[in-house]
Amino acid sequence: MTVKSDFNAGVVTLTVDRPERRNAFDDATAAALHDALRAATADDATRAIVIASTGPVFCAGWDLGEIAAMRAAGDRGAVQASFESNRRLLADLAAAPQPTIAAVQGGAMGFGLGLIARCDLAVAARGAVIALPEIAHGVVPGIVMLDLLSTLPRKVALDWLLSGSPVSASDALAAGLLSRVVDDAALRDEVAALAATIAAHGPEAVRETKALYGALAAAPADEAEAEAVRRAVDALLG
Repeated sequence: MTVKSDFNAGVVTLTVDRPERRNAFDDATAAALHDALRAATADDATRAIVIASTGPVFCAGWDLGEIAAMRAAGDRGAVQASFESNRRLLADLAAAPQPTIAAVQGGAMGFGLGLIARCDLAVAARGAVIALPEIAHGVVPGIVMLDLLSTLPRKVALDWLLSGSPVSASDALAAGLLSRVVDDAALRDEVAALAATIAAHGPEAVRETKALYGALAAAPADEAEAEAVRRAVDALLG
């Protein structure tokens, strides 16, 4: 089993469990996470979702062995189907009605960065390192690039994409990819406390807050202002 699911007091923790591959993703792992995510979001008892992983590394990106096999096979249709499936996973993660939290330790590369970007919140250990090394392998990082468009300023995103250089957790926090950075030993407790706090709130208000934020972010400024006022009046007066 490459993904474990655990439920505790309204919090579902989905843990990628491939430490021997530094939690790199292949199609099977992505499918397992997607299935677990669908089950979690469909359950009315779910109040918050944590994306975590076992071992010292959050995610080493996409499995290089599978990438090599794709290149060797040269099957364009199979590669496109794989990429489109990956995009659906990330899109469904972003669209989850419940708040999602990434718990990031060690390294987060490539596809792992996409997972972080698509979560609503991301708590990282101080020693974590973010990187997009695809460019050094002659790969255009098109999949994760989509996730950076709505997460990072243009110049920061292009710096990360074109240099492939590692980025510290503190710099990733300053750039807006992360929401909190804590001491390495405190990561699990911090994520658990944050998820428990969210789960303790009224689920309708939490889901509505997340949905409204997304709607306002996508709307023109004047429409966003009018909608925010309308929703605030509705919330107060019913």
